[in-house]
Amino acid sequence: MKRILLTLAALALSSTFLNAQVNVGIPADVFYLMPEMTSGTLRFQDRSVNGKFNICAVDQTLRFLNEKGVELALDNDEELLQVTFPNVSFIHADHAFYRLYPVSNAAYVAVKRDVTVMTDTKRASYGMDSQTTAVQEVGVLDAGGHVINFNDVREYPYQMTEMAFLYRNGRIVPFSKRNCLKCFPQKKAEIEAWFAEHKKVNATDIDTVIACCTEWGN
Repeated sequence: MKRILLTLAALALSSTFLNAQVNVGIPADVFYLMPEMTSGTLRFQDRSVNGKFNICAVDQTLRFLNEKGVELALDNDEELLQVTFPNVSFIHADHAFYRLYPVSNAAYVAVKRDVTVMTDTKRASYGMDSQTTAVQEVGVLDAGGHVINFNDVREYPYQMTEMAFLYRNGRIVPFSKRNCLKCFPQKKAEIEAWFAEHKKVNATDIDTVIACCTEWGN
């Protein structure tokens, strides 16, 4: 029986993989969450750091360039709370970055991008020979470690998904009727009607989620 169950599970995973959309040649605007290294502010629990940064969607790391132009990644990021660029903000939670779209005075749609690079070696899957960093003090970023580099994986097949969540009162929560009612209690009738019509909520339809939440938040 155990062998049968394992076989069925393997077939199910294989079917899911085959039915998923796979693209070849990961572009820079999928690998990174910003078009280029951009001036911004890192907010930690006890301090802020200014500089030029980007965010990698493959390994969910914050990236920056050292004085030699070598791309490094922030390590030991448990205390990193938020990354703010001009007109764009990301919340950092559970070692992932969520782009914030304001939809009311107190609530946001928070979008998380996941990119899976399908490499042919275990070593490439878990990181290339490069460098990461740890924040030692305010404004100082030192090097050491491993990150996935764009040039090392740009020709590989990849899968990308983006998922919409809600952000309110310092918490990331799933996009669901229950959480929408908490975020927009004044629009209970509209929310109930929308979820009654949309039995299967597709949180990957980012534009629809933002449009609905913006309407409920006004």
